[in-house]
This record gives sequence, structure tokens and C-alpha cells, in this order.
Amino acid sequence: EVFSLNQRVGERTVPDGYRSAPIFRDGEVVPDTGGGVCQVASTLYNMALLANLQVLERSHHSRPVWYCPTGRDAAVYWGAKDLKFKNSLPHPILLLGEVRGSHLWAACVGHADDQYKVELIRSNLARLGNKTVTRQDPTQPEGYRKVENPGAAGARATLSWKVYKDGRLVKSGKLHDDYYAPVNRVVIVGAKPKSPPQTLTGPAAPKPA
Repeated sequence: EVFSLNQRVGERTVPDGYRSAPIFRDGEVVPDTGGGVCQVASTLYNMALLANLQVLERSHHSRPVWYCPTGRDAAVYWGAKDLKFKNSLPHPILLLGEVRGSHLWAACVGHADDQYKVELIRSNLARLGNKTVTRQDPTQPEGYRKVENPGAAGARATLSWKVYKDGRLVKSGKLHDDYYAPVNRVVIVGAKPKSPPQTLTGPAAPKPA
């Protein structure tokens, strides 16, 4: 069978109990209903790889995430991105999940004959610096300065794996190359000229006789 996170969990809506949390959209962090579900997707993605399951669909985030190494995250969004993997093993499997304190735990339980040792290898790691972009606001006075977007560094990562059965290498190769675009730091500065000082004038002094 094929497991689809979107199909299994369904659309993230307020009536179904989902709350608003941060997501990435167009390079910015914005609130949206169901934000945070990608942490579930990333955990299940790593579980599927470590269980030697066949991953059919997976997308990485547009920016690196704090809870998962680059190259090992999985992004989902209703109607656009999904996480799908297939039970490619000879026997049935049972998927388990649990929240333990501040950690999410997932496991794939199956037949003893389907036990594999899987190594996930990240390579070609790179941190991509971002730039600072200054924009002028004619409605704010000179000297005004505000950071509109703190920005974020980007990254590159390649994920490969080695699969062993009874100590023998049975499968290896590259899984994917991921590119996380850097987000520029945006600073707003005031461009409204200061008003010139006004000179107060009084009545002219009388001329001496």
C-alpha cells in the first residue's frame, strides 16, 4: 500500500482542531492554519528511509528548518505538496507515532526478516550567505530605520544512503540534491527630507534720528 500524509491526516482546518503556526511562504515566515505539520512529515520521512521503504513523493522546504538537518526534511502543504511512501517490503508493516515531551517519535514495526540497517549520509554541504537590501520609505523621516525582514542564510545538501542486510551491502546511491534559497535581509530607511528651520522675524527696529 501507499501511505499519503495528506490523505491520512486530511486538510488542516480550524473546525478539525488545527491552530495557526508559522510556515514558509514566498521566502517569508507567515502564520497559517496547520503550521507545524511538516515536523510530522519530516519525522515520517526519516522513519521511511531508515525502514528501507520506497519514497514516492517528498519535497524539501524553501529554507532550512531548525528541527531537522538539511537534506532530511519533508515539506507538506494541502493541495500542493505531499509525503508519500510505499511498503516495498515482502510483509505488512505497522506505523506508530507518539509525542514524548517536546519530541515526536515514529516507528515502523514489521517482520523480523525485513530488518535492515540503513545509513543516511549527507554530503556537499554548503551554507549560502544572504544579502542586505535597503529600501527607501518617502513617508518616514531621514534617520528612520527598521528591519522589515531579518532574512536567512540558504544551504545545499545531498542525501545518499547505504542499505545493509545481515552485514552485506544490498543497496546504495544518491537520494536527492536539495537547494534552500537564501532570503535577503530587508531594511527600510526614511527618505522624507527634514523641514528647513523656520526663521522668526519681528517688526523692524526704528532707525536712529
